[in-house]
Amino acid sequence: MEFNKLITTVDVHAAGEPLRIITGGVPPIRGKTMEEKKDYLANHFEIIRHILMKEPRGHAGMKGCMITEPVQGDAHFGMIFFDNEGYTSVYGQGIIEVVTAAIETGLIDINSMSKDIIIDSVAGKVIAHAQCDRTTVDSVNFQYSPSYLDNSMKIQLNVPHRMLNVDISYGGAYYAIVRVGDIGIELDVTNLVAIRNIVKEINKQIEMDLSSHTDGAVKEISGVILYDESQLNNSKVQLLVMNCTGHIDRSPSVSGTSALMAALHHYGNIQYQDKLVFESIIGGQLVGEISSITKYDGNDAITIKITGSAFITGLHQFLVDEDDPLKNGFLLK
Repeated sequence: MEFNKLITTVDVHAAGEPLRIITGGVPPIRGKTMEEKKDYLANHFEIIRHILMKEPRGHAGMKGCMITEPVQGDAHFGMIFFDNEGYTSVYGQGIIEVVTAAIETGLIDINSMSKDIIIDSVAGKVIAHAQCDRTTVDSVNFQYSPSYLDNSMKIQLNVPHRMLNVDISYGGAYYAIVRVGDIGIELDVTNLVAIRNIVKEINKQIEMDLSSHTDGAVKEISGVILYDESQLNNSKVQLLVMNCTGHIDRSPSVSGTSALMAALHHYGNIQYQDKLVFESIIGGQLVGEISSITKYDGNDAITIKITGSAFITGLHQFLVDEDDPLKNGFLLK
């Protein structure tokens, strides 16, 4: 075997959602801003994203991160997120994963600083807080973007055998919110085929509805959230987030959790400083807490503190064999 690329990574997951963090094999990423660094990475090392995110090394649900030098004087490092589709300004779940990996692999020394970690991202400065026992990170928390329920969007859908009332809520992205009791399917992995089918139908009809409301603020949604509030009295909510490509988040999803909390707050189910445990269909958990009541884009909104735990799953050395006809990766969905 002859190879001309060796890329090292730390793989980590939070509540089941994977992240592959590049630690070596890519030269320093140039740029005076994180936006410039992202563009430099995309223009000069785009092939790395394909190699690491796509099969046979990755998969359809893989996400990645490039650690960079910071661009602001008080930041500890920078981060650029990407996946199979391209680049994203920030990835909420990834903050938990990156901070955990940075501390547990020694990228930053948590004992010589406050437990506040400042990170530059394309979306701006992120301040995260780590609860640690020496070099082991127990949990990471951070303030997420303001979230709100969009009062202008009340959608009724006619799915097989029933009418659904659907809310549109924002948590860094727009989501359609549906009570699982309204569709008559239990949130369980044994029901994934039925869940996928009905969520695809919901998504299809919402896209048609949004296209007919050209004057509305919401042009598209990122996915559909099904939730079961039957344990709300015990401060626990089960949810499933499925994006528009049909991918089901393994975790409760930071943006999905935030959008759902905004809807629950709007209807009076939760109040300021309330904490809720959000659990995915595989049992992964995030904790959300309403930390402030605010305004955002003219809407009544809430700011949410997200807390979660991440775990390193491997330290990898990826090779590229020049004789491999599939060396640059492929993807089947």
